[in-house]
Amino acid sequence: MTSAQATAHDGAEDLLAGVSLAKYFHQRTGALGRSVLVRAVHEATIGVAAGETVGLVGESGSGKSTLGKLLLRLLEPSFGSVWFEGREITFFSERELRPLRRRMQPLFQDAAAALDGRLRVDEIVTEPLRVFGARGRELDQRARASFDRVGLPIALATRRPAELSSGERQRVSLARALALEPRMLVCDEPVAALDPSEQLAMMEQLLELSRSLGLAHLFISHDLRMVLGASERVYVMYAGRIVEAARSDALRHGARHPYTRALLHALPSLDPRRRRLRVVVEGEPPSPFQPVEGCAFHPRCPRARSGICNTEAPPLAPIGEAEWHDVACWYPYD
Repeated sequence: MTSAQATAHDGAEDLLAGVSLAKYFHQRTGALGRSVLVRAVHEATIGVAAGETVGLVGESGSGKSTLGKLLLRLLEPSFGSVWFEGREITFFSERELRPLRRRMQPLFQDAAAALDGRLRVDEIVTEPLRVFGARGRELDQRARASFDRVGLPIALATRRPAELSSGERQRVSLARALALEPRMLVCDEPVAALDPSEQLAMMEQLLELSRSLGLAHLFISHDLRMVLGASERVYVMYAGRIVEAARSDALRHGARHPYTRALLHALPSLDPRRRRLRVVVEGEPPSPFQPVEGCAFHPRCPRARSGICNTEAPPLAPIGEAEWHDVACWYPYD
């Protein structure tokens, strides 16, 4: 996606894309049960090309997981469009989506909740294959190939999820997703529940699978360091909006949005000069039940000025001369 034309982008050039996606819902709050409109995602445009790894990063509650589910058509968008393999699938019925599901697979954070505890590991991995008609020898061969790809010993095939470690459960989830030979994985915090050594091993495996199988990944995480290390391009999300989008190197060395810069400066560093220049963000993200007027980040922003910052939300627009770098800020860093 050339985000300089993000507003005109139709999604057809990417393997998976969302254009101006929004998800609003009403939720009751308070003692009187007053209905409040919650904008979980607001006008988000994002794309992933074939074979590409793209990161989506933001704090808890930023809307990134909801955006991932919209792209997978696990949630219905309030408005906007979803594209896959050059076709708009926004209004596809579940019957029309079914043949596409095998080519766009999710990988969630909580493998224990995603796996049916009543089934053995081999039954979990082969279940989607049986749904799509695999039988007999083909079923066995493809299941074994999935085990091998993710480094699962075949000895675990007869165990149940409760008998496995958290890392083994996540590998079972990955094996299940890969059994259908998808073109695209949407990975929502896939390593957050693992210990540090397992996190590193899992990330290395995901990246190796990307290279060897030509898989495209949307990698969703709150961990900016991990996202920058894994992704070719990165979208930064805050309070339901994309606030910055750039190639990983450009974001690492030249972030323009104050929120992105704060995330970068929060990463550990041994450089005392960078510690002196650290951008400090005060306060908490806005509550979805009390939306902020103007720029959603302005109550926490060190560069906010009275006037336009607290009255009008900035659009996501190209900045500078970079090949692909958009920012939603009235006063971006230069």
